Amino acid sequence: MIVTVAFLITRLKLFRQMIYHRLSYKGKMIMIIVFGLFGVIGNYAGIEVHPEIPNLAPGDGDQEETFKAIADIRNIGVIIGGLIGGPVVGFGAGVIAGGHRYLLGGFISTATFILTVLGGLIAGFIGRKLTFNEKMQPPLIFVLSVLILFMQIILVPVLAKSHSVAFQLIQYTGLPIIIVNGIGIWICALIFYSVIRDEEKVVAKMRALQAQIQPHFLFNSINVISALCKRDPMFARSLLLHLSTFLRNNTSATNQTLIPIEKEIETVNAYFSLEQARFPERFHLRVTIEPFVNQALIPPFTIQPIVENAIVHGFSERCEQETVEVTICKEGKRFLRISIKDNGNGINSDRLNLIGSKSIPSSKGTGIAISNIRERLSLAFGPKAQFSIESQLNMGTTVTIIVPLQYERKENLNDKSLRG
Repeated sequence: MIVTVAFLITRLKLFRQMIYHRLSYKGKMIMIIVFGLFGVIGNYAGIEVHPEIPNLAPGDGDQEETFKAIADIRNIGVIIGGLIGGPVVGFGAGVIAGGHRYLLGGFISTATFILTVLGGLIAGFIGRKLTFNEKMQPPLIFVLSVLILFMQIILVPVLAKSHSVAFQLIQYTGLPIIIVNGIGIWICALIFYSVIRDEEKVVAKMRALQAQIQPHFLFNSINVISALCKRDPMFARSLLLHLSTFLRNNTSATNQTLIPIEKEIETVNAYFSLEQARFPERFHLRVTIEPFVNQALIPPFTIQPIVENAIVHGFSERCEQETVEVTICKEGKRFLRISIKDNGNGINSDRLNLIGSKSIPSSKGTGIAISNIRERLSLAFGPKAQFSIESQLNMGTTVTIIVPLQYERKENLNDKSLRG
């Protein structure tokens, strides 16, 4: 049950925000409910205990029922919620789980309610002081949780109505409760740690792939700008700004896994302006973006390398009216469609079957751009990402990309949350 619930929690987008950022008010309320219900499940998974009561007359069942208690695992959800989510989440989850335990009755119900809330609050304040790496270490979380659980157990007799019976109860159930809850929290921490580390490996791989995209035309652009400095200094200044934009975006791409469409188009325009300066009036670029999708997110350098491929490879034997059309629109309600179409030479069927499945070296490049884009799309969106190429010789090529439509959240700026 613990493994299942912990795994389901990791599937929530808010879980990642809780790990890396402070949640919004709404996000905190949702995670309070999630971890609170985790604690409620722990109450139902408990075992009813009837401690031996001194001077109890034989057959006095009512008094024995009054002194019943429940050995449960509610603190797993409360403490792990506090350690990961902070004091607000810990306190709120403690109120829900502790309140439910209070309603189940028993002579220590008031004590358990107070101590559950207190445990979640203490875990939350400890979690706020921990760094990201410390927060993700299962051994440390286990030790901290055992200390909190020990504190709760020894305070039960202090707050209970019958101190002596409560003391006898914790002698019998205290150690098992600490062990079982501690191991449960440790298991949750292991699952959380495993999921986060796997995601960080994916992000690291994506950044490595993005870093492979280098501005190979840098020296050509610098030569063009240098030649224009005396002849047309204003135009040279404009090109220098485009080059700066391209290089800045290229550098920042290694720190982001998703960027808005408008940022990617800025890179496309900067690149195209530099190429057009080298070959005036030869190339034409048309960009059409459906309203309200310019903030949709895609991996950086998704469109620009395809435009570059069209110019470098698709137009290698043509001299005029060479056009690249970029069209971006919604595909239904949940997907984004990106189309990059050129009227270049086209690709023969044999080569088309190989493109994207592996690098195809040529005299004009390494041939990794398409396979690189495909892999990054897969890492970012999984099987929901679609990538296709249609081409006819002497007619042109169309690359179509379809990905889930998603937008930047205020509390989750790109992938800056994915930092180690």
